[in-house]
Amino acid sequence: MRALDANAVVRLVVRDDLEQVRAAEEFAGSGASISHLVLVETVWVLDALYERTAEQIATAVEMLLITRT
Repeated sequence: MRALDANAVVRLVVRDDLEQVRAAEEFAGSGASISHLVLVETVWVLDALYERTAEQIATAVEMLLITRT
């Protein structure tokens, strides 16, 4: 299984660079995991650098935690 780093996860959430978003979507398209550390780093980046609200961050985390069965 592939694993995403925080940069890829942030791109998927923020969608601020279309080329990087496409690359992250392509990489994660066949399935990928996100470690706890990457999830924590993503939350920090969304809060500190992108100034997202707690509600926006919670929504993003919830979307990331939804898995297909």
